[in-house]
Amino acid sequence: MKKLIATMSLLLAGLFVQPEVQAQNYVDIPDANFRTKLMSLYPSCFNTSEQLDTLCAQNSTNNFMDLSHNFIVNLEGIQYFKQLKYLYCNSNQLTSLPALPSGLQTLNCGSNQLTSLPSIPNTVTYLNISDNQLTTLPTLSSGLGALDCSNNQLTSLPTLPSSLTMLACNNNQLTSLPMLPSTLHYLTCQNNQLTSLPTLPSGLNYLNCSYNQLTNLPTLLNSLYYLYCNNNQLTNLPTLPSNLAELYCNDNQLTSLPILSNSLGFLICHNNPLSCLPLLPPYLWQISVTNTNISCIPNSTPILVATINGDSLNTTPLPPICNPTNNSEQCNVYPKFFGYIYEDSDADGVKDASEIGIAHIKVTTSNGISVFSDNSGYYEIAVPDTGIFTASVPTAPLYFTFTPTSQTVHFAAFGQVNMTNFGLITNALVYDLKVNLTNSRNARPGFGLDVMIDYMNQGTLVSNGVVKFLKPALYTIDSTSVEGYIVSNDTLIWNVGNLPLGFRSEITVYGKVSTAAVLGSSMPFWAGIQGNGTEETPANNTQMLNLMITGSYDPNDKQARSEISPAQIAAGEYIDYTIRFQNTGTDTAFTVVIADTLESNLQANTLEMLASSHNVRTSVKNNIVYFEHLNIQLPDSNVNEKASHGFVSFRIKPQANLALGTNISNKAAIYFDYNAPVITNTAVTKVQNPTGIFDKINKTLATYPNPVDKGVLYVPNMIGASATLTSLEGKELRNWSAIGESVSLEGIAQGMYLLKVTQKGETRTAKVMVK
Repeated sequence: MKKLIATMSLLLAGLFVQPEVQAQNYVDIPDANFRTKLMSLYPSCFNTSEQLDTLCAQNSTNNFMDLSHNFIVNLEGIQYFKQLKYLYCNSNQLTSLPALPSGLQTLNCGSNQLTSLPSIPNTVTYLNISDNQLTTLPTLSSGLGALDCSNNQLTSLPTLPSSLTMLACNNNQLTSLPMLPSTLHYLTCQNNQLTSLPTLPSGLNYLNCSYNQLTNLPTLLNSLYYLYCNNNQLTNLPTLPSNLAELYCNDNQLTSLPILSNSLGFLICHNNPLSCLPLLPPYLWQISVTNTNISCIPNSTPILVATINGDSLNTTPLPPICNPTNNSEQCNVYPKFFGYIYEDSDADGVKDASEIGIAHIKVTTSNGISVFSDNSGYYEIAVPDTGIFTASVPTAPLYFTFTPTSQTVHFAAFGQVNMTNFGLITNALVYDLKVNLTNSRNARPGFGLDVMIDYMNQGTLVSNGVVKFLKPALYTIDSTSVEGYIVSNDTLIWNVGNLPLGFRSEITVYGKVSTAAVLGSSMPFWAGIQGNGTEETPANNTQMLNLMITGSYDPNDKQARSEISPAQIAAGEYIDYTIRFQNTGTDTAFTVVIADTLESNLQANTLEMLASSHNVRTSVKNNIVYFEHLNIQLPDSNVNEKASHGFVSFRIKPQANLALGTNISNKAAIYFDYNAPVITNTAVTKVQNPTGIFDKINKTLATYPNPVDKGVLYVPNMIGASATLTSLEGKELRNWSAIGESVSLEGIAQGMYLLKVTQKGETRTAKVMVK
């Protein structure tokens, strides 16, 4: 009985004690903002008095909590969430942290007002405590992989764990760094008071130690890709890693630079007492040498388009390439050939002052690099190393031979140069004038359209030249670059005087397309040149430029013929390309570089320059053609729209035996100073049999010029057709079984004639007036 009474007493006592135990599972969360956030995340863990059930918090399976940007001052209560692994409490108003859950792996409490930290759980692998007011750090977890403690008031760091791969400790008051773990890949320690760095780990990829008091750097290993050591007190740099992509070493006391890595794309070294640069690597993209003593650069690179002006976003022109006349500091440069392609009129092998240079002649080195002479005949071509190299002129123009044809030099050291002039000596006495027509922008109703007439004497005899330009009806001429012409109806005539052999010049016609021009219709321009002798190749004395009227367009584009036939390819015909560009920016462009990657359907070694709006340095390296307009000073279109345009024109042969239906595609990248390139449209030439001049769309047989004074009559799109020239009475005077795009009317008397052209069983006739 006593035992039963005792048992019942215990049961009754339990009934009264149980509510007290339950009450102890609930706690207050003192911070109202924190409490509100928790209630939204865990509504079932709060009672009606807004108290947290600690057992509920402990048993919650949610391991992620984002408390950022909630104006929280106190995190008391976070310790009850035992399952928490990822905690983001950044961007609040915290001054301290309570004890943290023991299993925490990620802690981001940056951008608060923390002055101290509690013990960090040993499970933490990512710790962000940046932008606080910390002066010291606790012991770091042994498994920590990433630590961001930037923008604090730290004067020292604790021992770094051996697992650390990322350390950001910039913008503190550090005077030294502890030993860096071998696992570290990323280190930013800029804006401190460091006077030296510890040994760098072998796997480090990124180092920013700028804005310190460093006087030297430790050994840099080949794993390093990015080095920012600017704004220190460095007097020299160690050997640079072979894989380095960016080097910022500006605002130091450097007097020289080590050999640059071939992979380097950015070299920023302004505000240093530098006098010379090492050889610039082939992929260098940007360089800054302002406020240095550098007066010339050892070489350019295909994509080096401008220099950055110090810390600003403006650009300045590249310094000139070093040569014996400007290399006052005796800087080392690549060995190179340089000289002139010139007309050796007295055949003595020496370029005299009166002997003119010849443009657009190819010079090739034995290592496969080619360049073309500029408008003055000058060329220069660097070789990549010391050793024995040969420069040669593989193809002489018609009627000429070269003396010498090649030059072999043993370059023993960098900085060595060899001047080799290649003289052109005549091997025939011929008259041969040539004309070329190019437009610098599209034909648009109501808009300006400039057409450049490029003419030259490619013969061997002096000839008195007369240049003619025939405009279409819906084109109004505003002005021309050369005055003194005669107007005859729609034809402009210039007497350009005696043209010595090799002479080349141009006339630009500025005009406007009528608003009556219909989109999709054609606008034909014609140009011709006559001399005072019988022409050796009269077909090149005229050229037709047939433009299609278009609407809006991109001023940076590429043009090419739309089709070419297998027969034309077999006959060795070229594809003519024109790349047009316009400075539509807000300031003068000092340099315009065009990089044109030729696809495999084109024969890179057959490239020939035709014309250019500005002096250009052209080079071919493997299958990439570079057109470098150095110091072009191209005004922007807002300042001078007419002068903001430019172009290059060249031709190249397609590969033999291309199948019908093959598309020969080509596009170019245009670099204005250091800006990202403008990519042109893709110009496509299709291999197909010609549709002929009797296309259903156009039944008209057009001839130019008509009337024709003498020489050549141009008939577009008639390649392969047969033709006859008869009198009005029907007497046959000339016949051609298969013609090109023009026919010769030399020797035909003045009068009216009929030209009959037959193709695909159809015959068309045009009246032709011969003056």
